[in-house]
Amino acid sequence: MLQYLGTWLVGHELRHASQLYGYFASILGLVFFLYLAAEITLVAAEINVVRARHLYPRSLTPPFTPADEAVLTALALQSQRSVNESVRVEFSQGSEKTASEATVEPDATRGGIRIDGFQSVLIV
Repeated sequence: MLQYLGTWLVGHELRHASQLYGYFASILGLVFFLYLAAEITLVAAEINVVRARHLYPRSLTPPFTPADEAVLTALALQSQRSVNESVRVEFSQGSEKTASEATVEPDATRGGIRIDGFQSVLIV
């Protein structure tokens, strides 16, 4: 659908342009199409991750939802570089502190680590 819209737009806008301006406009249109396709692909990939890991609903401000805590825990555990390291994540709600410690297991089959059911692939 994006290609059909782009084809129609280029054909409609470049009908009365000179050959030189038409060439430049075609190049700019191609760059814009590549940018738009990359943005759509990126948003689709982010939506797939959120749906696959059930990372919704998210809150904008504290108190954090379980999905927020799962995301923040996974982000903190990404900094773990060795099996001998231990990363602990704590979330405080008001004056009471709650600790969330995830289990980290090496996963040699995919070259990463498995964090409480989430697969994190480390690229070295």
